[in-house]
Amino acid sequence: MIDILQLAGSSLILMAALREVVLVGPAWLVIAAGVVLVAPILQDVITGLAIVDALLAMLWSNADNVFYPVFPWAVFPLVGAVVGDALVKARDRPLILRRTGVVALAAFVAGVAVIVATSTTLDDLTYWRLPPILVPAILGFTVAWVWLCDVVARRGGQRFGLGVIYGWSARVTTMCFVHWLIVAWGIAFVGFRVMDLGPVLVAAVAVVIATIFVSRWWRSLVGRGGRIGMRAWIDEPARPILPDG
Repeated sequence: MIDILQLAGSSLILMAALREVVLVGPAWLVIAAGVVLVAPILQDVITGLAIVDALLAMLWSNADNVFYPVFPWAVFPLVGAVVGDALVKARDRPLILRRTGVVALAAFVAGVAVIVATSTTLDDLTYWRLPPILVPAILGFTVAWVWLCDVVARRGGQRFGLGVIYGWSARVTTMCFVHWLIVAWGIAFVGFRVMDLGPVLVAAVAVVIATIFVSRWWRSLVGRGGRIGMRAWIDEPARPILPDG
């Protein structure tokens, strides 16, 4: 998503600086929790200096329509770095994924239960500012989803008709770049949030199809492509997301 790029860049800078003083590990989870808990305190803090406040907006959402402010959304790349580091170092990666997946699934269920019990609203402002009460459910779902994907891949994803997903995953950078070029130019011509649900659904399917073929054409143009079209991606052999330890 193009609106998440500022978070991605800011988080990479944050983690690069953090690695100079603290090794990736449990301490990062403590820092991630701190990011979530401090965020509500920082939100709406302004200095009165336009330039400074414009820079701070992407850090803690002190303005309207700030998508994915670093506080609290950096919790996800921080936790992801810890999980990823554990997977890279693990001798038995499926075991690590299974254990983290079970814990994540429990966090998701508990998080959803708390959201329902407290009648927490999920409007745009609440989502972007992401109060601490929402984090366990979202984080739990994300990690559990990775575990589920690994389980499906290891049990023969190709048999489940998921070959096209392997093709997309192998070309995720090109896919993302082309996808958002098409979306951005589409918004430029059509307008922002001016279409009803029906046309939006049709446009969404059209954008996906266009992304597939333009991505294949682009890779072929730079000398990396083969056959052009969706079928070429469906026919790719399935392979596990992570190799066995």
